[in-house]
Amino acid sequence: MSSSKHTRRRLLTMAAGAGAIVLAPGLAHPAHADEIGILGIGDPIHRSEVIDRAQTWVNRGVQYSQSGVAEDAERNHTYRRDCSGFVSMCWHLTPSGLGCPWTGSLGNYSRSKAKANLQRGDILLDPGNHVVLFQHWTNAAHTTFMLYELSNPTNDMNHREASLSSYGSYTAREYNKIVDG
Repeated sequence: MSSSKHTRRRLLTMAAGAGAIVLAPGLAHPAHADEIGILGIGDPIHRSEVIDRAQTWVNRGVQYSQSGVAEDAERNHTYRRDCSGFVSMCWHLTPSGLGCPWTGSLGNYSRSKAKANLQRGDILLDPGNHVVLFQHWTNAAHTTFMLYELSNPTNDMNHREASLSSYGSYTAREYNKIVDG
């Protein structure tokens, strides 16, 4: 276990023992992590936490809206309820609210990578148009995968299998502050 992960777990254990933290369902980090300085908005984030955060919006059935917001996993920040707001929430980007990054600016927070090397928490981005969050490959050939997506008012929050060939015009990108784990 890495030193930072060990320190974080020790802090969580100590705080939980003091009765200071309530864990959000399905999350490996405390519901009020920002307040105790463990997981701050804009801080590095583990790939597993990105996926945990995505699943919270699926579980809550967040509905698409470019003019509305929804609370993040910890319920202490809000993000626009569209594809880029969703990715911003998953990556725990700042600023939050309606002013969160959009598909044309997500490239500023990420670096390009080969599609064949996509890992959980990465994105497929068509700047100015759409973005989806990659979860995992569903076949050994790396041609189909599971994704999270908030696409339009008729589909709302999606967690589904997709074909990589459907994303030919998209670029694969990795958040600059993502941590394996």
